[in-house]
Amino acid sequence: MKITLRELDESMTAINRLSDEKPKDSKLGYKLGRIVADCQAEFKYLSTAQTDLLEKYYEQSETNPDQMVIKDRSKLKEYREKREDILDMQTGEIWGDPWQRADLDGQLLLSIKEYAALGWLIKDNEADAEVSSKAKASGAQ
Repeated sequence: MKITLRELDESMTAINRLSDEKPKDSKLGYKLGRIVADCQAEFKYLSTAQTDLLEKYYEQSETNPDQMVIKDRSKLKEYREKREDILDMQTGEIWGDPWQRADLDGQLLLSIKEYAALGWLIKDNEADAEVSSKAKASGAQ
């Protein structure tokens, strides 16, 4: 599966929580383990890219050593644009195919936020078909 670094960044909390799950189905557990490992490896890449960018544009505060401040305020927009480019333009490769939501029933208990964050990983053919048929029906009128 291809995933943008933005999708990965926004889903890492859910991915890390999934890494603590113990599904009853060992096949699902194996797949989950492979996906979590790939996500964590890709996230290390993202963290490195973001750290490199921070080091270029930010420095340690003289008054508060735990805080970073931008070196040149006129470069703030440039920094933000480059960070957005990293998140949106670069993709990672995650092992496997998206899961069907029905395959997770009784295996994993996910919150609504987690389903939202993992939209790239969890698909629902029934819901997608229902939304598609409603869209066609409303467009036909």
